[in-house]
Amino acid sequence: MIGNATEKSENYDLMSVVTICLGKPDAENYTGILKFLDVLLSSSRAAAEKKKILEEEFGVAMSEELEREVLIMCNLSQGVKAEGREEGIGIGREEGIGIGREEGIGIGEMRMLMRLVQEGDLKPERAAEKANMTVEEFKKAMENTPLQAV
Repeated sequence: MIGNATEKSENYDLMSVVTICLGKPDAENYTGILKFLDVLLSSSRAAAEKKKILEEEFGVAMSEELEREVLIMCNLSQGVKAEGREEGIGIGREEGIGIGREEGIGIGEMRMLMRLVQEGDLKPERAAEKANMTVEEFKKAMENTPLQAV
C-alpha cells in the first residue's frame, strides 16, 4: 500500500473491486505503477504522448496492437468526457431557462418571447400561452434567466 487511505473494509473488501487512487503528478509517491496507470488512463493526454512516456519511462515496447489499444483507450475517455459535457449543457439549459417539459418550446423561441415581454411588445399571458406554460411558470423562467441570455 502506498500513501494513506481511510475507508471501511465493507466498501472495498470484495473480490471484484479494486480501488486505486492515482494522486497527482506532484505527489511524493507519483512513481512506478501509479504513474504508469495515470499515464495509461489519463483523459487529458494525447495518444502520442502516452506512447512516448510508456516507451521512454517504462520500457514498454509498442507493438501495432498495443498502439491500437492505447488509441482506443484515448478515444474512449474522450468520448466519455464529451458525453458528460453534452449532458451537462443540456441540463444547464433546462434548469437555467426553465423549459424542460415535453410540450415546451425551444431555447431560441423562449428567449424571443422573453425579449418581447421585456420590451413591452407582448403581454406575459400571451407569451406563456405560446410557451405552453402557466403565467406563473413563464414569469419564474424570466426571473431565473439572466438578461444577457435573453
